[in-house]
Amino acid sequence: MTDRVSESAREPAAGSGGPPLDRGPAAAPARPSPARDVWRQFLRHKGALAGAAIFTVIALAVLLGSAVHGVDPQYLDYAVR
Repeated sequence: MTDRVSESAREPAAGSGGPPLDRGPAAAPARPSPARDVWRQFLRHKGALAGAAIFTVIALAVLLGSAVHGVDPQYLDYAVR
């Protein structure tokens, strides 16, 4: 007679008390990259976020200020003095 054993019966079931299955290096938890770690720390730092927000507002004011103000910066009206 032939021995018919299903594939699932050859491996110990989870929690059956059998030896743990070695899944190799792929089973190790992946460490985040250094860039991701720095980004996560930056997002948790309230002072850094406030500084980045202030810097962004100043940079936008510099880049978009001439479009909002609408006065030629080179024009001088000497009659006003």
